[in-house]
Amino acid sequence: MEGVRAGQPIVVIATAAHRRQFADAMRGRGVEVGLLVEGRDAIWLDAHETLASFMQGPLPDAELFHATVGALFERIQRNRRYVVVRAFGEMVDVLWRQGNVNAAIAVESLWSEVAASYSFSLLCGYSMASHMTRDNASAFKRICAAHGHVLASDSALHNG
Repeated sequence: MEGVRAGQPIVVIATAAHRRQFADAMRGRGVEVGLLVEGRDAIWLDAHETLASFMQGPLPDAELFHATVGALFERIQRNRRYVVVRAFGEMVDVLWRQGNVNAAIAVESLWSEVAASYSFSLLCGYSMASHMTRDNASAFKRICAAHGHVLASDSALHNG
């Protein structure tokens, strides 16, 4: 919330339920969500719809990812490249829960490519129950390795 108060824009790509929880948590901390200007102060997108915009079959298309997700940062940082965007992403978790681990790892890699061009801080939300199994321990380690910091929590939205 400190980022929003400091004038940092946000990009939230999450399920409908988590977008509501995110906005409610912001309101609970005194942020007037309704006053955030769409496209300048905030971009709110559905994780499933955003995934549909760049998935080609079972895997993401890198060019489409950059044209959709990368374009969000271009849009929100237009004429103010100095500003750091605060982003929340849930697309990798959606793919993982669907059993599409390869696509989840590929999307993590694409986020890293976007991070090379734009200044943002990305918080990812994952369901620990769907990640922590013997069958996918190696893949989960690869997901964690793509992040600067990993925190385990029952509810990242309420503890963030």
